[in-house]
Amino acid sequence: MSSPIPGFFDPSDETVSIPTGQLPGPLGYAEPAPEYLEALNHRGGPRHAGSQRPPDPRDHATPPWAASQPRSRSAGRARREGVPLAQVLAVLAMIALPLGLFLPDNGRSFWSGAQAWSLFAIACGLVQLVPLAGTALGLADQRAWRLAVASAGGLLVFWVLLVLPSIESNAAFALTVATGSAIGGVWLSPGRHR
Repeated sequence: MSSPIPGFFDPSDETVSIPTGQLPGPLGYAEPAPEYLEALNHRGGPRHAGSQRPPDPRDHATPPWAASQPRSRSAGRARREGVPLAQVLAVLAMIALPLGLFLPDNGRSFWSGAQAWSLFAIACGLVQLVPLAGTALGLADQRAWRLAVASAGGLLVFWVLLVLPSIESNAAFALTVATGSAIGGVWLSPGRHR
């Protein structure tokens, strides 16, 4: 008995032979082609030759044209941008920090009222820039990130103890921008475990 439609499998005909590697039609699948099974065995797929499951597109090796593409959308975006956001935030923190410390607000500056704490904040602000020049300093990304985290934490302590009590001043606003930018820059800088 022949199939009513050429190329389709007729289940009532037991004498039909299906060549290996071709699909029999809408009722099922033939044995996969040997080169397909060999590729699956190299990738950790099914190990037996008589697999009756349909081919899964996820089992195929990555095509050569896709291997050169970025793995994530953010990696592709970072490559296209001129300056990463982490660097912009780190530099913004170093611009806003001296403004908040040295510009007088109501006749006084933070520097004149707490020089030791201001020096501590400046040191923290400089160390949070380490991820920008970590490779030039011979530091691995993760080590540079740890130093930046410690310095951003120091800025946060400075902000909580000295800036927060006088948050209504303009200098406090600049120091808040500096602290927030330093924390954001550290959060986005390379070396952080994701």
